[in-house]
Amino acid sequence: GPWAEEKYRYVVIYAELFATGMKNQWKRRVYLDLFSGPGHSQIRGTPRVVLGSPLIALDLPDPFDAYIFADESPGSVAALKARVDRAGHASKVSIITGDANENVTEIAKLIAGPGGGRSLSFCFLDPFKLNVHFETVRKLADGRDMDFVILLALYVDANRNIKSYIRDESPTIDRFLGD
Repeated sequence: GPWAEEKYRYVVIYAELFATGMKNQWKRRVYLDLFSGPGHSQIRGTPRVVLGSPLIALDLPDPFDAYIFADESPGSVAALKARVDRAGHASKVSIITGDANENVTEIAKLIAGPGGGRSLSFCFLDPFKLNVHFETVRKLADGRDMDFVILLALYVDANRNIKSYIRDESPTIDRFLGD
């Protein structure tokens, strides 16, 4: 919806402040977007198409040293890969197909990069539903310097699925809260 443009404005502001402010402070800066989507977003009810968060991050004036994108939709990943390739950024980008929660170990290994060592990371999490596991956030942050911006679709998803989420056999809330 129209709110997406405002969301992306905030992503631009924070990511740019982070990337520019830390460019001379850290040897390696990494941008993570683990619910990345296809890289473009069409504003519902309009013909307008805007850059999504991965392409916004790639277009910053002071680029990150590495980018890690993940999405569980193979179609979104294929579209994002094509857009990243067309923009000439493929050498700095790793893209994971699948659930970020299930691939967190692989994602964490990519943060350090080929030479290892310390890095500073900015992780943007914007899931479509309540499927960010607290353990995923904990594993990403463990022993690393990382800022998180987590956007939760609580009103839409949680309200729509409350009956399902509060059933004793549903693990969604437990995974989200980490208890």
